[in-house]
Amino acid sequence: AMGVICYEIVAGRTPFHPGNGIMSKAEEMNMLKAILKSAMPELAADVAPNPFQQVLRKSLAKDKENRQKDAGEFSSELVKALEEIDNDKNKKEEERGGAAGQTKRSIESLSVEEVSKIFQDCKFEAAAEAIIDCKVDGKTYKLLDEEDFKRSIKDGGLGLLPMQKKRIEAQMKEYLNRVG
Repeated sequence: AMGVICYEIVAGRTPFHPGNGIMSKAEEMNMLKAILKSAMPELAADVAPNPFQQVLRKSLAKDKENRQKDAGEFSSELVKALEEIDNDKNKKEEERGGAAGQTKRSIESLSVEEVSKIFQDCKFEAAAEAIIDCKVDGKTYKLLDEEDFKRSIKDGGLGLLPMQKKRIEAQMKEYLNRVG
């Protein structure tokens, strides 16, 4: 189940779902066949790098013996994959002659509107509205901790998971590199 949940968080849909909302009976049957017989649909490498996809593929293996034994093993493999992704990214940045995430502008320079737009680009609309309502600019964003991300919006947080925070931060770096 964790593999399906992680896939949905990253892709915005469950694996094998055609993605158009309501399905006909024929589409439902095709989806069921795909679930039973097909391998996990690949995700774009910029959305889900290979180490992350390897953990998902294993968790979605058809044969139970090929899956992680429990949530602890899944979590451990996921943490290792995310560390590998971070290390690879840092190594590539160093090879290009700069520190990881180095940009002309910093996160602190982002306006409330820019921060909200980045959240919208990641499809976190409710959190984007909370950013506007709470006037969270780049400086304020940098002060947010894990609890601020996890706490529900009605309780003054953003209602996001740590993995979603990583996605936001990657989007911020991409945005800053693009706008310079």
